[in-house]
Amino acid sequence: LAGSLVRLVERLSPVEQAEKAILRLIQYAFEHMFIASDSPLAHSLKVDGFEWNGSTLVPTTPLAASLGREITALEVRLDELGFDVAKRHYNQSYASFVDGRWEACNGQLRSFMEDFLIKVGNHHSGQLRTDPNAALGDLRRFLLNDSEWNLGRSIWAILHTSGAHAGISGHDEALFRLHIATSYAQYLLNRLNQKTS
Repeated sequence: LAGSLVRLVERLSPVEQAEKAILRLIQYAFEHMFIASDSPLAHSLKVDGFEWNGSTLVPTTPLAASLGREITALEVRLDELGFDVAKRHYNQSYASFVDGRWEACNGQLRSFMEDFLIKVGNHHSGQLRTDPNAALGDLRRFLLNDSEWNLGRSIWAILHTSGAHAGISGHDEALFRLHIATSYAQYLLNRLNQKTS
């Protein structure tokens, strides 16, 4: 019954109406049950820009920085491009985040970005690189300006440092890495679409 209800609510139109209905269901669950702040539901809410403050759901930023739609859109695009390995790492990073396994999330994001950059660079430059920095260099030559290239190098450096070592990562760092990896990957794919159309 719960699954059927959620599927029906998801079909409401416009999308904002469906989102409000889902948030009301979540609010009801928090009000009538004990849900730990480190539960998968609480972690999923933070990805979508919300948290439970003890009495209501509140945005985690002045305007909720919803990542849920971006995650779904990126997964669809990875499927369309046949980037199976990158998608598998990306899915595992999100699942690890929801489960509260911060180091595993970060490790999978690093693996995602490594495979993603290499695949995008190879796919569009004709080169056969095995190093993400070399792939970024190829992207710089035909797609990225210096600022965009430097941003990519910085994101790769952030994802590559600290790694998946136990005790180094926390919730905020994992969420930040999930945001920047998702945003940069989407940005690159948008730039590629603009260039080819």
